[in-house]
Amino acid sequence: NDTTVFQCTPTQFCRPVGATDPNSNLVGCAVQTGPGTVSGGNWCYTPAGDEVVSVTIRCTDACGAYCDETFQVTFQINDSPACTPINDTSYFQCAPTQVCRPVGATDANGNFSSCAVLSGPGTVSGGNWGYTPSGDETVNVTIRCSDACGAYCDESFSVTFSINDAPSCDAINDTTYFQCAPTQVCRPVGATDANGNFSSCAVLSGPGTVSGGNWCYTPVGDETVNVTIRCSDACGAYCDESFSVTFQINDPPVCTPISDTSYFQCAPAEVCRPVASTDPNGNLTGCAIISGPGTLSAGNWCYTPSGDETVNVTVRCTDACGAYCDESFSVTFTINDAPACASVSDTTYFQCAPAEVCRPVSATDANGNFTSC
Repeated sequence: NDTTVFQCTPTQFCRPVGATDPNSNLVGCAVQTGPGTVSGGNWCYTPAGDEVVSVTIRCTDACGAYCDETFQVTFQINDSPACTPINDTSYFQCAPTQVCRPVGATDANGNFSSCAVLSGPGTVSGGNWGYTPSGDETVNVTIRCSDACGAYCDESFSVTFSINDAPSCDAINDTTYFQCAPTQVCRPVGATDANGNFSSCAVLSGPGTVSGGNWCYTPVGDETVNVTIRCSDACGAYCDESFSVTFQINDPPVCTPISDTSYFQCAPAEVCRPVASTDPNGNLTGCAIISGPGTLSAGNWCYTPSGDETVNVTVRCTDACGAYCDESFSVTFTINDAPACASVSDTTYFQCAPAEVCRPVSATDANGNFTSC
């Protein structure tokens, strides 16, 4: 019969040939047409590749009589599988995670067997090459796909793995702010991200809020705040940056007390009294009279009375923030009045002989500072 033979490689193929002879005088059989030879009752032939051969065998007896038998043999020689192309590629991963890529081959002879890793990391299972990276790396892999004959194809590819790195927070120094009144302060916060997938920053602990790339906070008074900022990327990786901010809010000056007092003067003369204040913030600018007479000079209030009078004075001491304290005092001036002599009337004395005469003389003094006549 005609037949088809599949071979992994071209190999000699033999088929029995022969004849029956009623006279029992068969001499032998030989190839009449076509390739191959007959030996030991078999037609044998080694194909050169895929081919169809048509053969006629002639069997002859001793009388020269013969019979012919023709047949075809189709030889199919195995072809190697054809690997499915696998492109080089890159993966960005938040954390090392298994990656699977389909691997396979087509087989013209339908005798495909399997694929396996020939070189490089990973394993092949279920028609996929699978691998979990250890970090940032590029792996070069060769897959070999074989058929039942052991013929194969190789497919090589590279895979670059980039594993996410956490953002790197911008440094924020500790600092101090002096403020005349509690006012919002903003400080830039941010991070650099090697993978370009930076997301945002937020306050992790401490007061304030983050908006527009700035941490902002309004103090409630003198205080030191400790803040931690967390900057995250799209993978949820983050960095933390901590800093402290000390707020010093201005306090008004504290005026030095000035007691009320009185001066007695023989004649109107200038009087000076010290005026001053202390400032806890060290930003005192000066003092000035806001009501009453007099002038301020070299830390003193000075005034020359016009006569008996009481003056009421208020001095204001101000700092650089405009905060102030007021100190009020009064000064009573009493100017000396001349004594008032007691009247002594004219009189006449008759004496027999000169003798001492005494008459009272005196004076009154409104100021009580009479000395003598």
